[in-house]
Amino acid sequence: MKNLVFINFLLLGCITLYAQQNSLPYFEEWLGEPNQYDDGVAYYMDNHVFVKSVSMQGSKTKTVFYERKNTKQYEKTEIVNLPYTNEQDTKYMILPLIQATYLRIEQKNEVKSVILPEKAIYHSISVTEKHIFVIGNIDKSAYFVCVDKTGKIEYEHTFSYAHHNQVKSIAEDKDGNLYCAGYIEQSINNTFDAWLAKLSPQRELLWSKLYGTDKGTDEFYRVQITPYGLLCSGLTYRNENFDTYILHTDLDGNFGSIASVPEYSYMNKKVLNIPKK
Repeated sequence: MKNLVFINFLLLGCITLYAQQNSLPYFEEWLGEPNQYDDGVAYYMDNHVFVKSVSMQGSKTKTVFYERKNTKQYEKTEIVNLPYTNEQDTKYMILPLIQATYLRIEQKNEVKSVILPEKAIYHSISVTEKHIFVIGNIDKSAYFVCVDKTGKIEYEHTFSYAHHNQVKSIAEDKDGNLYCAGYIEQSINNTFDAWLAKLSPQRELLWSKLYGTDKGTDEFYRVQITPYGLLCSGLTYRNENFDTYILHTDLDGNFGSIASVPEYSYMNKKVLNIPKK
């Protein structure tokens, strides 16, 4: 009996250790070269985080790929074919013409053109398993159009916030909830805060949170759903330097020991004045 208890205890310990080694912790990290302008996007793949970072110094630009090791250190890697990096560029394109903007969809040797609503200016595309989200702005409000894979427009959505806000990327879970990442401009001190919001399948705002430094520029360019939470990436200004900003949260937008982060009040249409940690 004692031997059975010991074996079960040992097995439980091994399972716990394996789970810890094969899970992605919640973290907030910065990555960049000194005295250079750095920004980038992060991708989750096989329990690893890969980062495509672009560094600019003067007129020179270089692209560097990093891999996040278990030691929480980033090491340069030769991997260049990260998942999804080229999919939307080759199969889905925004084509602004003289009188309208088109979404070009290429599927199985067939090309479809979807006429997008004229009221917005479009800048990016996010592709999920079920939908294509064409993202843009109407004046200072974030806006997107949801298109199914056959080219049919299902709906439009606008974020009616009081401040300038922009969505850069959208991820969709299996239940149809949307995670929108971008930035919100604080008109009080003219700074940009990285912004993450969750919408229900009916586009009801479930929560909305801000991240980054207290002053300067923070933006999210991409959000990806991982088996453990949300991986966000973009740009931050810290220590008088622009760096690639990488954040991994749970599905409620929380990470590490941070119990709460500043939230944008949708009902009151004002930014809650909570100091960011």
